[in-house]
Amino acid sequence: MTESEAIDKFKRFCRQEFKDLANQLNLKEVISPKRKYENPYKISFKNRKFFIQFESISYGFCLGTTFGKSSRINSFSVNNAICLIKGRAEADRYNDTCPSGYEANLQRDLNILYENLSFFTQLDDQQKILNLLKVQKENSKLYSK
Repeated sequence: MTESEAIDKFKRFCRQEFKDLANQLNLKEVISPKRKYENPYKISFKNRKFFIQFESISYGFCLGTTFGKSSRINSFSVNNAICLIKGRAEADRYNDTCPSGYEANLQRDLNILYENLSFFTQLDDQQKILNLLKVQKENSKLYSK
């Protein structure tokens, strides 16, 4: 399989798995401008209020899911959200039990999105954004060691 075919396969899989939720939330796929060092294994969806992005990393071994306001001033990881929703111990467990392959990771993240949909989609609460920024900063220090 060529890299181009692998990228197409990744994006097709994400579109298919995310289709129902994207339709429910009126999210449209975003066509990203081509940048020289952009990860091609990335796909984003957004509406007027928020976005969700899936990015395959480590040659498809893992997947990063980010979300935020559609302005994209700030973006947050699912791990950031888990810290606020379920606590640090659950966020650490999320990191420690990373399944192999983007397919399994996407399924895991979609389950979290479905279970906590209002958390990920209602981002007008300024205190929630401040709390996410605080957790993001803490995680950056914690996981960069």
